[in-house]
Amino acid sequence: MSEEYVHKNFWSLSESELGFARQYRGKNRLKIAALLKYFQNESRFPDKYDDISEIGRKTLSALFEVPDEIDPSYDYLDRTGKRLRRDVRAFLDFKIALPADLEKTKSDLIGACSKDINVENRLSELLKQWFQDKKIERPSALREERIINAVKSTLEEMCYQRVANDLNNDHKHALDALLKIQTDETSEVVLLCWTVLRQC
Repeated sequence: MSEEYVHKNFWSLSESELGFARQYRGKNRLKIAALLKYFQNESRFPDKYDDISEIGRKTLSALFEVPDEIDPSYDYLDRTGKRLRRDVRAFLDFKIALPADLEKTKSDLIGACSKDINVENRLSELLKQWFQDKKIERPSALREERIINAVKSTLEEMCYQRVANDLNNDHKHALDALLKIQTDETSEVVLLCWTVLRQC
């Protein structure tokens, strides 16, 4: 099965999706269909029309017999674009993320990583799945990056705290003394200590 076939199959529309798209006319029909299929996969809207794959645009253009003449830089942020976004959310029963949702995302990811350390390597994937499962529109890529960085930072702090809790006073004093030494000979030792702590 070719990659092109898989992409074309993805960009095909079900009967209900066809009915939804056909409520719109001309270019707006192509815009809403492209927006719908992109959102189904990404759980958020494209920054611009050109973010939608060429196969997707051509498939939908042929389906609706509408020329693919939409400006590649079109960002769906004009009055029509905002209405199309709202309609897609309603059709898919998704809601816009609230600050409380973003905080819940962090706590859930931290909880998942606490149970399985290997999960930390799949934070981006888990974050996307979290929003899809909750039927909440994903935030921007920049906001997601901030969420992941915050989760990693919290996990590091938790790791260091666990190590510190296991050290007796003699060990703590020895480490404090070691970290105060600035010679080249001990710099590698200090680096090794930090490396061990980060792998805990």
